Amino acid sequence: MFCPVCGKMIPDGSAFCPECGSSTTVNANPGNQQYANPGVRDGGNFTGYVPTKRELVTCIILSIVTCGIYMYYWMYKLNDDMGGISGRQEMSSGMVVLLSIVTCGIYAMIWSYQQGQKVDELKKRNGLSTDNTALVYLLLTIFGFSIITVALMQNEVNGVAEGRYRA
Repeated sequence: MFCPVCGKMIPDGSAFCPECGSSTTVNANPGNQQYANPGVRDGGNFTGYVPTKRELVTCIILSIVTCGIYMYYWMYKLNDDMGGISGRQEMSSGMVVLLSIVTCGIYAMIWSYQQGQKVDELKKRNGLSTDNTALVYLLLTIFGFSIITVALMQNEVNGVAEGRYRA
């Protein structure tokens, strides 16, 4: 598990963080709203953000069955999760979906590229090699495989939710 204040990895079940000494309960002081869920600020970045884990197969099936309507909801939620993980959100999730619809998917290409950059930042923070994910996401979206792009993004978000990556 991660410390809700400093974001460092700590042993599961710890009452206090060995790094910063704070309580591992996020709202230990109910009057202190500085460290409220879903994440905490640390030098301008979100740390300890725990996104929602979604089942990839279920999301893909729902996107296909609803002729792509569910995918817009999925994009909405992914935009929120990626914003929380990276600590920066360029645009509200509703505006991302609206612009993607109005521009017939052109804005979705831009959005995919931006999310790929955030995934690369996440990997870099965790000491992993970055594979120019932004370009891969952009190319997949351009060639009509946006459902694969969104599934790959969700896989990375699930990695944070499962504790494979530190947010």
